[in-house]
Amino acid sequence: MDVGNPPIAGFNSVPGTDGLTTQTVYDVDLTDGVGLDSTAGISVTNPLGGTYTVSLSTAITKLAEPTAQGGAGISFPAGTPGSAVVNINAENEVSFSITDAQGRSVMSGQMSSPVAQAASLLSWSCRVHDTLETIGNDVFLTSISVDARREKGTQLILDKDPTPKAT
Repeated sequence: MDVGNPPIAGFNSVPGTDGLTTQTVYDVDLTDGVGLDSTAGISVTNPLGGTYTVSLSTAITKLAEPTAQGGAGISFPAGTPGSAVVNINAENEVSFSITDAQGRSVMSGQMSSPVAQAASLLSWSCRVHDTLETIGNDVFLTSISVDARREKGTQLILDKDPTPKAT
């Protein structure tokens, strides 16, 4: 076996049934309308034959929605592109992670398998960073998480004197 070019099930004349292949797809600019952020998405080879399309456009739309609707109110204006990573396992299960321009995770989740249908958002969790919360007379820097059931959780990061208090 050539260690520099190992056989991968489903590629280069190796039958897809000869192993389990996981694929990773990246998009470093979620503001350009090309790749994972477009509704057309990215064409991915199915190791068992054929191709399918992977798009995060529904996830990006959900991310921009208010927290009351299960989003984080986050969009990516020009000049501050977010990025995304999609992993497709051997069962064609799709998981993803979206980060903001500072490299912080703002959304992760799972999409339905795109093999038999257009992929849809199954579950997700969004994170809103740098949110100020007033508790009594003190203002705290917090991070809020919102899940697919629209349940919110708050994580205290620092208070007004910026001494770390709890994480």
